[in-house]
Amino acid sequence: MAASTLQYYIDTAGGWKVGQDSFSFDGPTNVTIDGKDRVASLSIVISRQSGKATKTLSSGGKSLTVSGECKKMESTGRKF
Repeated sequence: MAASTLQYYIDTAGGWKVGQDSFSFDGPTNVTIDGKDRVASLSIVISRQSGKATKTLSSGGKSLTVSGECKKMESTGRKF
C-alpha cells in the first residue's frame, strides 16, 4: 500500500479546538456517496506530542475510522 501525506492547517475559526495535548474537530460535514450528497459527522483528533491522528466519518449508523501520523511541516501558511 502506498503511503500518503495529509497536511492539516488548524483554523480555530473553522471549528477546530486547541487543547493542551491535542487538536480536535467535531462537526457536521457533507460527503458524496454514489453521486448523492449526504450529511455526515466528522471527528478528527491530532496528538500534539506523538503526531498520531485519528479521523472518524459517521453516517447512517455506519462509521469509518482512519489512523495515521502527522509530521510538522514548514509552510508559508499557519503553523502548529
